[in-house]
Amino acid sequence: MKKELKHSTELLTAKAGLLLCDAFERYNGLPELIDSIFPKPGSNRGFPHSKHIMTLLQLFHDGSDSLEDVRELASDKALQQMTDISGYPTADAIGNWLRRMGSSNGVQCLWEVIGRLLELLDGNNFTLDIDATIIESNKGDAQKTYKGIYGYHPMLGTIAEKEMVVGSEFRTGNSSPSSGLVKFISKCRQNIDNRIKYVRSDSAAFQKNVVKYLVKEQLFYSITALQNEAVIRTISQIPEDHWQQGVDSEAIKTDYQIAETDYAFIGKRKASRLVVKHEKKKQLDLYDQSEFRYWAMITNLPKESHNTNQVVLTHQMRGQMEKTIGEIKHHGGLDHLPCGQFEANAMYFTVGILAYNLLQLLKQDTFFDDYVKSSIKTFRYKLIHLPARVVKHGRKMFIRIACTLEKFRLIQSAYLKYMLSPPPLLI
Repeated sequence: MKKELKHSTELLTAKAGLLLCDAFERYNGLPELIDSIFPKPGSNRGFPHSKHIMTLLQLFHDGSDSLEDVRELASDKALQQMTDISGYPTADAIGNWLRRMGSSNGVQCLWEVIGRLLELLDGNNFTLDIDATIIESNKGDAQKTYKGIYGYHPMLGTIAEKEMVVGSEFRTGNSSPSSGLVKFISKCRQNIDNRIKYVRSDSAAFQKNVVKYLVKEQLFYSITALQNEAVIRTISQIPEDHWQQGVDSEAIKTDYQIAETDYAFIGKRKASRLVVKHEKKKQLDLYDQSEFRYWAMITNLPKESHNTNQVVLTHQMRGQMEKTIGEIKHHGGLDHLPCGQFEANAMYFTVGILAYNLLQLLKQDTFFDDYVKSSIKTFRYKLIHLPARVVKHGRKMFIRIACTLEKFRLIQSAYLKYMLSPPPLLI
């Protein structure tokens, strides 16, 4: 059969799912919330702050990694009519806005916005996971990281139960992951109304001042221990008959053994539990002839609810944060930073965190078990990048979405909810 290509002037879009994202954000009063928190613009001739942020959110939701992609949004007339958008700022205007707000209090304002949205989360006694990540960059102000590559080294705090970000600090590439952690944890708690009960971290938080703070605030913690001289000496004093077989979450025997003892990290009266696991080396080290490879952590989780094995399994669950960071960077569009200035990139990074949290909230609020555990990539593929045709008849607009009937009903019910239900009061 012969095929012929023809240009169409119909109102068509391949981004119909952005309508639902936009409806969810407007249902929660996001544009009004942004403009109520950010400082008033110096001139009434430009776009409001909410216009710049809502444009960036659409770019993030769509999977863009370049400010120049705003041209694709501007050329999509069907999308603009669906979402009642009367135009977009240019890439240059967005870049100028990022630099201007990044050099003032823009990041702080964004976190106030994110904090208000976190009020929508139900539940208490959350688990806070903290970790740093490297974003490779060849921008002019990028610094060499400990891995020898140039880039930035932001710190992130996530809630394990909801897979949402409750704190971020954009840092230079040569910054230490262990610096300023007490302040960072305190800020994460503030952002979610002190609903954190348990803090997990890698060895960056193996510091007396961090543990003292956690004990003072009556928080549970588990922290990977640095194998310094004191820790190694304490491990060596564990009696041989104290070691027991480790099991996984399904009670299947593992290839390591576990034991625990006390470790006076901040004084004998407030000694932590030092939980250790060891496994036989498959090959002896040239410089370390010991038979076992050790991994240790300190914790104050109560023995009544967490025996030695349960402590190991609970702490290992922080590996979920690696998945979350991967989602944010590789699927959420933050593995690339567009600007040549640190402050502008900090602003862009924080808007990306806002975009990620909004998608997580949307999944949890609307789709329940259908998509709540799906990745951003899957969610975008199945529910955002949908073809649609906009038809105007009389005084009504019809948005004809091409998808299965089951998926259409899911989208329709969510959209009607945001159009007809009373919104939460975040302002």
